Amino acid sequence: CFQKRKRGALRPSASRPSTNSASEPAFCAAGTITTGPYTFLLLTPMLTTNVRAPRKLASHLRVLHVQLCELVPAPHAQDGRVLSVAHHAQLENHARAYLAEMHACAEELRTIPHTGDAEADSEIAAEHMRMQWAVSIWELAVLVFLRRPLVLGESFGLWWLRNFCSGVAEHKLHELSAKDATAPVDLEEFWQTLRTLIVQGLLEQAVELVNLHPQMRAAALPSAARSAGAASTVETLLMRLEALLEHFPRLRDRQLLQPSPEDVNLRPGGGAALQAFNIKWRVWREDVSELLRSAPPSDPEAKQVIQTARLLAGEEDAIANATGGAWHATLLARLLLSEPTRLRWDIHELLPSAEGLPLEEKAMLAILADNPYAARDAIRAAHGDGWLVTHLWDILWRARIVELGTFTADSTLDSRQFSILQYAKALGEREPLWQLAVEYASDVQFNGQLCDEARAFIIDLLKRHETLRLHAFKVRKLLHVCERFNLTASAHELLNAYETSQRAKRGAAPAVAEFAARAAVPPIEALFSGDAVSTEDARLKTIAQQALEEALAISPLVRGGGSKAEAPMLAELRAKLRSASLATPGFYDGPQWLPSYLGLLELLHSGTDDAVKMRQLCISFFTVTLGAVPTFDVPQPVVDRLLALLAAVEKEPALPEHFTLMPPTHRWPGDTSPPLFDVADTYTLLAHAERLKAQVPGMSAGVCAGGSLLAHSLREREQGISHRLIHNLADAFLT
Repeated sequence: CFQKRKRGALRPSASRPSTNSASEPAFCAAGTITTGPYTFLLLTPMLTTNVRAPRKLASHLRVLHVQLCELVPAPHAQDGRVLSVAHHAQLENHARAYLAEMHACAEELRTIPHTGDAEADSEIAAEHMRMQWAVSIWELAVLVFLRRPLVLGESFGLWWLRNFCSGVAEHKLHELSAKDATAPVDLEEFWQTLRTLIVQGLLEQAVELVNLHPQMRAAALPSAARSAGAASTVETLLMRLEALLEHFPRLRDRQLLQPSPEDVNLRPGGGAALQAFNIKWRVWREDVSELLRSAPPSDPEAKQVIQTARLLAGEEDAIANATGGAWHATLLARLLLSEPTRLRWDIHELLPSAEGLPLEEKAMLAILADNPYAARDAIRAAHGDGWLVTHLWDILWRARIVELGTFTADSTLDSRQFSILQYAKALGEREPLWQLAVEYASDVQFNGQLCDEARAFIIDLLKRHETLRLHAFKVRKLLHVCERFNLTASAHELLNAYETSQRAKRGAAPAVAEFAARAAVPPIEALFSGDAVSTEDARLKTIAQQALEEALAISPLVRGGGSKAEAPMLAELRAKLRSASLATPGFYDGPQWLPSYLGLLELLHSGTDDAVKMRQLCISFFTVTLGAVPTFDVPQPVVDRLLALLAAVEKEPALPEHFTLMPPTHRWPGDTSPPLFDVADTYTLLAHAERLKAQVPGMSAGVCAGGSLLAHSLREREQGISHRLIHNLADAFLT
């Protein structure tokens, strides 16, 4: 996976504009980095332009993170046991999977077509550059901290080629190979290119280039075509140089790539491999020294051979001239040409001081010095707490590479939890990624419970979304979060915000505005019981009464109705049901009687002549309200009004006869068809009638308080309802 990556990943792509400004990184041909203070938008967290690649990356990394948590337990869950080989393999596999997602994101950013907007194109190009830097840091950290080979030279060389090699030397090689054998060659450029290939570890290409020297090409011609001076000393020196390059010793034994601890007792296999290599290395270096002694210093081409041999011998000035002075290129050349057996934990002795270097290069130095804590600080200083430091620190923690401690004095979070929560906050700043933010915040736990800092962040995130555009699907997701973390207050605030937004979306009708002015008036229940009810309950019950009167006035089924007036109270009731029904069972704050009651009103409003459905909705409503505590938690005036309509004790408005308790007048003698309301239904209605009598002062005793006209009219009404109910009960029994 690491060896097949495209070289020159950190070079500006030809398909996107370069961004070598003072505030953007520029990866030069020699591999040096020039940079200024800039924000890694992808890490904290996203582009401002509408690009899907970073959002896809964030989602895919979350999936891999969840899988890793399931496959490799936390260190504290292992009772101090050493990391198993299987778990270490899982960590490496997931590290490669993380890397694959990063490469996919970088490639998608690279292939985005130009938009024509210079600012947007520049931002995408800069984001592509930053993503490539993140890829390089992740690869190097996994190599040093997780794979932990005994010697680092060859692996570091592959990483350097993928991320810092400019490709200029290879391009010149291809140009030269395409020329005719008799074409003139710039020998100065030839030797410079050869030495560049050597310090980059591209020995095979260096051998190919040596064979393209005019003297070597002439030697390859048929003897009749060769010039008289073809077999010269320079040709001999070139052939010896070619042999040295072909037989350059390489430390590629598999034993040396295995994870190795920092101790003096090397693995037996690794020690044997190093001994065998040292023998080959000593013999090869003697051949290099012999070439230096035998080359005549007078010939210009021989001088070039001597300079190249000095480079192969690992001389410091020759390495500096070939690399251009870049510290990472110099480090690679020294590991290949002068100290190939230097152990991983001794690499820090070859590193330069980080003083004055950009933060990005400080992070690289800290990784090569095998110091994960300094590397984390450098990454955070350069680009904040994004997905890079969050997932890298999680993997290193699971691999037992780092220890977690309290990150700040004023926080109870450890360094891993702090990074995760900071990344969650960064995700929460982008509205489309709020669910990912919640998921990461939910990982910040203490003894299996959500930490106070994470809970406070989730509550704040929900409050912010209350002010954004709400729709039913999103509200359900937000309420699921409330139920998951038992955020009851946030759930009710969300429901109220949604109901308000729906009311504003419909617009305030004059009737609604008039009702709002009367919202503070005590409801009619207070006249019966004297009990205080909340403003919201009073508002709902008043709406329910008004909506019933609207439905009766508009319904074509009702005698005295059939007008074309608007129904603002009915619309208000619909909104209330819609917002309440969005909540999950734990947070359903709407009354249980509301669905069937609204269904009954909708049937009347639409004029649907369906007596059976009418009866089902009525009984459902009365059954629910009958089970309620005998207070005024249910709209008792509505119950009384519906009973009066079913009993047909009022002339206007009146329901159709086949919707009521009255027996059909068109029955033939001997007709035994049952009435609409059966025995059980009638008992339910009777129970409500009795409850109403018990709740009105003096009614059950037949005494009208003060002999008022209101009490007297209610008495007659109550008698009519009871009469119809008893009559229907008898009819239901008989049929």
